Amino acid sequence: MTVDAEVEDVKPKLNLTVVFGENSMKIQVKPNTPFKKVFEATYKRFNLAPGSIRFGYEGSRIQPDDTPFSLGVEDDDQIDAQAEQVGGGCS
Repeated sequence: MTVDAEVEDVKPKLNLTVVFGENSMKIQVKPNTPFKKVFEATYKRFNLAPGSIRFGYEGSRIQPDDTPFSLGVEDDDQIDAQAEQVGGGCS
């Protein structure tokens, strides 16, 4: 593999900000990294149980298998995290 080919294989990392209430964290990911890794880092950073918060981008919920590339996420974009709500149905 030539040096030029190696440079083409290197994908730039995206700088994302995950906002959870008044807290936020910055994270760098490659465009093809599944959001599952972002979720895990967020749970660990905020000391939360896995599955206890939901993630969104531009009003749409992010699934663990989604990638920044598949959602059109760009450098310096914001990912919103909200506490999971249980209940709220009519009785």
